[in-house]
Formats: sequence, structure tokens, C-alpha cells
Amino acid sequence: MIDPEKVLHPNARIKSLEVLLKAGDTNEQGDSYAVALLKWDDEYRLAIRWNGDPNNPEDKGGPTSRGYPTWFVLPRAFHPWILAALFDHPGVDMQSLIWARDRLQKQALRND
Repeated sequence: MIDPEKVLHPNARIKSLEVLLKAGDTNEQGDSYAVALLKWDDEYRLAIRWNGDPNNPEDKGGPTSRGYPTWFVLPRAFHPWILAALFDHPGVDMQSLIWARDRLQKQALRND
């Protein structure tokens, strides 16, 4: 299983990474998932990924690109719903989540 804190590919596009949730919840394949705030091309974006099978250190999870683990960057329109769901999730890093929400709100105000 890959540690989501170490998923920085493509490194030319990811300027910063703040993992908001490393969920121990698993799907039927045993994968765990993560949600993060990325600075993607100089814009804050929420992203998600499957971390892979916790019992298999070679599992890179998904998505991957050219054999490297990466993030699925979510459309901006999904940000409010994802943030709302994260505030209700028991495993979230609340301090990081509040920081992320504030960054996304400030960014949205600048873009309006």
C-alpha cells in the first residue's frame, strides 16, 4: 500500500499536498482511500485516491500514471459536497480540513 503523503506525481503540477483523510475504511478489495488538498498548477483543488491493499506493499493503489501513484483531481463544483462530507467523517484531520476549507473559500472569492 502506498502512503498518500508520498504521492507527489506528477511533481511538475503538484506544488503542495495536505492529506485531509487517510481512511482505514476499506472496500471489498481491502483498499483504503485518502482525500487531500493539492496546490495543482498554482490552484488549490481537492483530490482523492485509493491507497491500495494494506497487506501488499507493492500495491500502488489508484489512480496511477505511467506506473506512478497519483491523485484524481476533483472538479471545483464538487468541492462543497466533499468538504461537507469530510466534516462528518470520524477519521478526518479537523485542523487540516478547516485550513483547506479556508484556502478554497479565499480562492473562490478571488476568482469571482
